[in-house]
Amino acid sequence: MYIESRDTEVWIHATEGRIFRNRTPISQWQNILDVGFVRIHRSYLVNLSHVSSNDGESVTVNDEHLPISRKNKEKVLSSVVQDDGFSRTPLSGR
Repeated sequence: MYIESRDTEVWIHATEGRIFRNRTPISQWQNILDVGFVRIHRSYLVNLSHVSSNDGESVTVNDEHLPISRKNKEKVLSSVVQDDGFSRTPLSGR
């Protein structure tokens, strides 16, 4: 569902509450999982098909609110608008 960078480890948050840990940098995961995934923050890479909503400042994945960085905001929001695979709340005007 999403990948989270935590210091020297990367946590892969999968379905059914499964979490896998490894040391492959999030940037490498971004290259490997290019299609369907978007970098929302330096610490998060999200599978768009698991995003249930967004408020312009964060996205919700499996009841977890993940922040969208200012740097990635425009790209993330345009990706969310283009993806018809999930429901979303109205986008913020910011």
